[in-house]
Amino acid sequence: LHVAWAALGSYVFARRSGFRAEAGVILGIGFACTPKLLAHLGLGHFGLISAVSWTPWLLIYVKSAVHSIQAGVRSPAIKAGAILGVIFLADPRWSIPSLILALLLGLYLWIRLQQPGRGTPLQIGKVLLLSAGAAIGVGALLAFPLVELLPLSTRAGLSAAARDSLALDWAHLLGFVHPILGQ
Repeated sequence: LHVAWAALGSYVFARRSGFRAEAGVILGIGFACTPKLLAHLGLGHFGLISAVSWTPWLLIYVKSAVHSIQAGVRSPAIKAGAILGVIFLADPRWSIPSLILALLLGLYLWIRLQQPGRGTPLQIGKVLLLSAGAAIGVGALLAFPLVELLPLSTRAGLSAAARDSLALDWAHLLGFVHPILGQ
């Protein structure tokens, strides 16, 4: 069901972006059938599948929020924030990439608006605060228990040396971007 939800969200996003229905169907099927998404489904990572399936819906409401800044309509911003909170509830790991994606899409769309007075900094700040408040409000359902769990986790009792025993050495960090051959 979540994969179907992702496909439907991708279709709706494509249609609201001005693409024809055929392109929306191709985007929906393409997003829902990406090998990485299907691999996570096969591995049983249902939380991650649930979180990723909300991503197109987040982008839909980010787009609506940007286009409604000038009109003063706040509901798309609240919905975008609530969806970000739902993504955090489903799998906190996906909340950071989806937040970055939402911010980049919002910035891109805001820059592309060629209307005079795209929104004052106060209006933009209100939209961002409403979105952040909704995201924090929904995400708090998981964040508070998670904060209580962290000191009780097994890694919390490890010494610094034990935690760093398998960590990547700072000297080899550039090898992540550019391979260091011969080592």
